Amino acid sequence: MSRIVRYGIFALLAMVVLGLFVLFAYRTLYSATITLVVAPFDAQIYLDGAPIKNRGVKLVRPGDYEISVSREGFGDEKQQVTIRRNDAARILMALLPLDGNYQWYIDHPDDSLILDSVMSERATEREQAVGEQFPVLAKLPHQTNFYELTLFALPTEANPKLTFRLTIFEIPRDGILATPEKFAAYSAEVRDWLAGQGLDEDEYEIVSGN
Repeated sequence: MSRIVRYGIFALLAMVVLGLFVLFAYRTLYSATITLVVAPFDAQIYLDGAPIKNRGVKLVRPGDYEISVSREGFGDEKQQVTIRRNDAARILMALLPLDGNYQWYIDHPDDSLILDSVMSERATEREQAVGEQFPVLAKLPHQTNFYELTLFALPTEANPKLTFRLTIFEIPRDGILATPEKFAAYSAEVRDWLAGQGLDEDEYEIVSGN
């Protein structure tokens, strides 16, 4: 074997080893992946200011990232995420139409599924947060032989109070199921029970379920 051929083989082996080393170093640094699943599908998506493909897998280094999503006619969304070593993060985001018209999602069923998943997750997170704030919710429904107290609505910006529904099912002698007097009497009972659970009267309201 000539010296030139030997040098060529050595050079080729060295390049292969170097390539494997570079690949190993790259995969060590970029040891995680992130997949963004965004609706609408043609929204503009940026990961720390750099554009990223919707629904594509991207190798990333572990660390903190900011995701920004925008599209004309829809409200912008931003989300902070922490990616750890060997993570395979899959993040769903859905933009809401500025005019409240959800025709886009009606016309695009795949995007509609993403919206449903995102809204369901948000509702679950919100319910968990409210449940931690108001432990009494874990004891509902509260039922006696005469009435049942259930949660009717969670606090909102328009109404920052819990809304409970009081349904009276006492069998009446007079044929009237829930008179104002009965509602007032049972509401007073319920307020005493709620006070015993640590809830202040300015934190809730009671509506009739009859």
